[in-house]
Amino acid sequence: MQNTFGVFMFDKTRANDKDYMLKAVSQQWWALEDASPELRNDRDVVFRAVISDIDALEFASDELKNDKDFMLKVVNRVGYALKYASPELQNDRDIVLKAVSQNGYALGYASPEMQNNKDIVLAAVENDGDALEYASEELQNDKDVVIKAVENNGMVLEFASDELKNDKDVVLKAVGENGYALMFASAELKNDRDIVLKAVENDGMALQFASDILKNDKSIALKAIGQNGYALGSASPELRNDKDVVLKAVSQCWCALEDASPELQNDEDVKAVVESQKAVMAHIMESHEDFDDAGSDLGDDDPGDIGD
Repeated sequence: MQNTFGVFMFDKTRANDKDYMLKAVSQQWWALEDASPELRNDRDVVFRAVISDIDALEFASDELKNDKDFMLKVVNRVGYALKYASPELQNDRDIVLKAVSQNGYALGYASPEMQNNKDIVLAAVENDGDALEYASEELQNDKDVVIKAVENNGMVLEFASDELKNDKDVVLKAVGENGYALMFASAELKNDRDIVLKAVENDGMALQFASDILKNDKSIALKAIGQNGYALGSASPELRNDKDVVLKAVSQCWCALEDASPELQNDEDVKAVVESQKAVMAHIMESHEDFDDAGSDLGDDDPGDIGD
């Protein structure tokens, strides 16, 4: 029944009434907690509840949580449901594979044995690279698995083994997907020109994670600054005092001037570029304001006047 506000009011005296409970859990999934033991073991009632919210599975019977056919149906819909499966089914290859294929992060609820199963982990990281966090140490050191993961999300290089953080093929894939992944590369590869160039091409701000030697490499700094003028702040002091580099930075983003050397902050050519960029931005902002004002004026018109 519903109150005068249209809110379903659960009647606990009908906790063993299947028709009533089907309606109840459709509107308030947490009502399953108050269902009779028989109905918390009823496939129809429980599935109706988990359609509303998968966390309703917490209140299902242990028998249903260990029912392979039922749980296959559930994890096929929401892989996260593996969290509530019985320990036996969290170690079942069919169940876990179905779950991680739907939601790779479900690997976190799989048994250690399944987290060490290469086929399972490959399926998980292909769906969601973040799943690498839950792979076994052995598979975090498996090049096939880690490459598949970083192709999906470069930042999961964080969870790769130290050996693979020093593998050029792996790190190139990672920084190509997300330049910031350079922060997780080995010190050796942070000093690798190919790696750092790939990273800053993806995100100029990745320059901050490069070695001091490469932060002083003019061609790399120019590439980074061309992608994001703010990367000037990560260049070496020498390059922040290099006129070519600073001009490139302020041409891309005039605010980068604050990271230039004091000498170049006062350079007439640099200041001219900054003033030019500011004028362009002011014109753009003014144009936007004019457009907004025009739209506001149009909105004040009486629709009946249009076409008169």
